[in-house]
Amino acid sequence: MGSTESILELGYWLSGTDVYNNVWLPIWDVIAGTHNALFPFLPPLWTTNG
Repeated sequence: MGSTESILELGYWLSGTDVYNNVWLPIWDVIAGTHNALFPFLPPLWTTNG
């Protein structure tokens, strides 16, 4: 769980920057999309595309 928290914290600090919009969000979408596909029985992670 610690790694997810650090990823979220990184996103918080980057939010509003070009790095956040162009790098962090696409990476997060891949992480979240993979999580949601592999673990449909767990609460879904938030993604930018719903």
